[in-house]
This record gives sequence, C-alpha cells and structure tokens, in this order.
Amino acid sequence: KKPKQDRAKPRSTFHSSPMATTTLPRSHIRLHLPLHTANPSYPRCCRLLPSSAISSRLQNPATTTATHYPILPPAPSPSLLVAEEASLAPRRTHRFPGSVAPPCIQDSREDLDVPADDDVLRRALEVRRAVATEALVAALSGGKAGGLTYVNNLTSRMGAFVDRIVVGAAAMRRDRSELAHQSFNARARTYIQESGVVELVKWFKHNSLTYPQIAKVVCSCSGDLEKVRRMLKWLRSIYVKGVFLGRVLAKGESLMSRSFEELEEITGYLECCGVRRDWIGHVVSRCPQLLNLSLDELETRVRFYTDMGMNENDFGTMVYDYPKVLGFFSLEEMNSKVFIAH
Repeated sequence: KKPKQDRAKPRSTFHSSPMATTTLPRSHIRLHLPLHTANPSYPRCCRLLPSSAISSRLQNPATTTATHYPILPPAPSPSLLVAEEASLAPRRTHRFPGSVAPPCIQDSREDLDVPADDDVLRRALEVRRAVATEALVAALSGGKAGGLTYVNNLTSRMGAFVDRIVVGAAAMRRDRSELAHQSFNARARTYIQESGVVELVKWFKHNSLTYPQIAKVVCSCSGDLEKVRRMLKWLRSIYVKGVFLGRVLAKGESLMSRSFEELEEITGYLECCGVRRDWIGHVVSRCPQLLNLSLDELETRVRFYTDMGMNENDFGTMVYDYPKVLGFFSLEEMNSKVFIAH
C-alpha cells in the first residue's frame, strides 16, 4: 500500500475540460485536426442559437436585451396640416361687412343669388353694433373722458346712440364718395369724431353729471348733438347757472324734442304772469319739469292760482320761492291739496 500522502494529487489551477478527458475517435486522429482545450482566460465566443430559440425570443420580447424600434417618417409641417384641415372643412357660412374674419370668396354664382335669412341679418347687425361700441369705447378712452370701467358703464347705457352710429356709418358709404372705399370700422370712427360726443361727455362729467344722466341726455337728442350745444346756450340766456345745466337737461325728458320757439313762448308767458326774466333760470333749475309742459297746460296751472284771488306780484314771488308748485305736481294733486286745506 502506498502512503496516503502519495495518493493526494496536487490541485490544478485549471479545470479539466470534458473534451480533454474524452477519448477521441480514430477518425479525428486520421484527419490531423488540432485539439483545442478550453482556456478560461479568453472570452467565450457567442454560440449560434438554433432557429427554435430565435423564434421563441421573437415571440417573447422581454427575453431580448436590446429593442429596435422602427424608424418613423418625419412629422408634417404646420402649414400642410392647416391646408389639409381647410380642404376637409365644410363650406363656410355667409359673411357680411364689419365681421372680424374676411368674407370668403364664393366659387359658384348660385350662392350669391340666395337671399340672406333673418338670422344672418341679425348676426350682421349684432356684429356692427359690437364694432360701433368698441369704436365708441376707444374714442372715449382716448379722449380722456374717464377710466375704462367708467367708459364701459357709460356705453352700456347708450344703446340708442350706438344704433345711430351704425346707421350713420352705413349712410356715409352712400352719401360721401370720399369715404365709400373705407371699412365700416373707419366710417364709425369718423362719425364719432364728427359728432363731438367725446367733448360733450367730458363737459357733462365736469359738471358733476352721473353716467346714467349723461347717457340719457346723449340718447334723448334725435341724432344731432349740435342741438345739445344750442340748448345749453339757450339755457344760459335765461340765467341757468352752469352747475344746473346738466341737471336741467337730464330731468327735462322732452326738452330736447321741443323747439326753441315753444320754449320761448313758455318763458314769455311766465314773464307776463309776474315772474321776472332773471328769476326764470332759478325756477327752471329747481323744477326742470316746467319746460316739459305745453303752453295750454301752463295756462291751466296759472289759472288755478289766479282763480283763488292771487295777483301777478304774489304769483311771481310764490313761483320763485316754491318752483315745484307750478310744474312738479299734477292738477289732481294740486286740487286735492287745496281741498284738504279748505
């Protein structure tokens, strides 16, 4: 028996390959092929997988280490997308002058012969009103008539004047050849500038009129703001002070619709009844409704007091001290008060 230390074999640093221990067939020796043993120091070469393994990996992408995505075509340009959307969009509706978007060109002449319905006309009128309102707001804001909130509140109550702008701007295209080629917006701005409404609003605001009163005065005139200036001049002629000018115009509901001849008849009749010329301004300032009365109504009211035995001197003094007794109350209220006093 050999000793135990002889049986122990030294360990090799390299693991023996199965190829090295396997007995090669005789044909291998006859071919004189070199025998290669596995060397762990060199990296192992990738082995070719069978077709079944490749198909399994294609069916299960999670097993693959790298994912290859297909190359997509470049995105189309924005102009191409807009052109494509325009080609697919339906035919646009009928447009009209004053609209924000330009009118589309009709391809067929049959569409031009179709009459516009009420909805189209209504939308056209609404658009023109909106354009006229924006032009009025811009003119008042640019003319330093007030802040944006004040101007918006004022124009919201001036619907009648906005309609007047729409009609006047449309008439300029027919009546004034130098403005026929301009747009509706430009003609609306021209109408506002020629009307002088900006300076008038600034003057009313300077005389402590509120924006509802200003809107009422501007809308009460029949389209000619020059009559407002003439009315102010006439009120100064009867000694109405500047502080009360705006109040008289705002309280006198039918004052702007009266002619100056009718107003002169009323003031002349009051002078004949004992009211002095320089007192009439004071009376009208305290009771602007007096100018709304007709001459027949005023004679009836004056006769109401003269029938009670009041002479001209006392009547003039009474009207100066209490202006509302002549033009503020109705005849029924005046009769009831006298009956209660008796």
